Amino acid sequence: VSPAIHPSSPYAGIVPEPQRDVFARSADHEKTISIKTLEGAGMASFGGHRDRVGEEFRIARQHVMQTMATADASVPHRNLVMVTSSRPGEGKSFAALNLAAALAEGSGRQVLLVDADMRDRSLSRLLGFADDPGLLDLDMSPSQSIRTAVIPSSLDNLAFLPLGGSGGNETTRAVAMPGNPVSALLEHVASYFRDSIVVV
Repeated sequence: VSPAIHPSSPYAGIVPEPQRDVFARSADHEKTISIKTLEGAGMASFGGHRDRVGEEFRIARQHVMQTMATADASVPHRNLVMVTSSRPGEGKSFAALNLAAALAEGSGRQVLLVDADMRDRSLSRLLGFADDPGLLDLDMSPSQSIRTAVIPSSLDNLAFLPLGGSGGNETTRAVAMPGNPVSALLEHVASYFRDSIVVV
């Protein structure tokens, strides 16, 4: 059973993406994140190379996959993985990037890495998309923006959704304020890409 958006969500009427290669490069995706850019942002070596950091995240991948596989079917958004910490500067962006890469490498599913860092938009800056549309802009046009905002990468099965909201309009400023439903935006993304893993 695929997770559903709560009936009270403003995105309840949006139809999830049909199951296909939702991250494939198309005319809507003029940009692609290169392996060099991913590594420059802190991604460990994946693919043919093995290093200690990569191995640690492969171990974490197995724990995440086991948790997702054994989660109760009634739990909503079981494909949503959130990386958190108690204080700023503890490496959440590094951990999210490498966990997403490890999952893309070995989970057999497509993985969407999402920047939801309101304070620093760290991943968006590191990957070069600080000024691009993204998560916050989905509030303005949830059915259309999500398809064009997702940026594919050269790492198989990995794509990125920037934070967005940099245009300065009233809607994106309001969404970015404390107390507004950013969690609803993340739930929408998780439901839209219901057969993918969403790492935040």
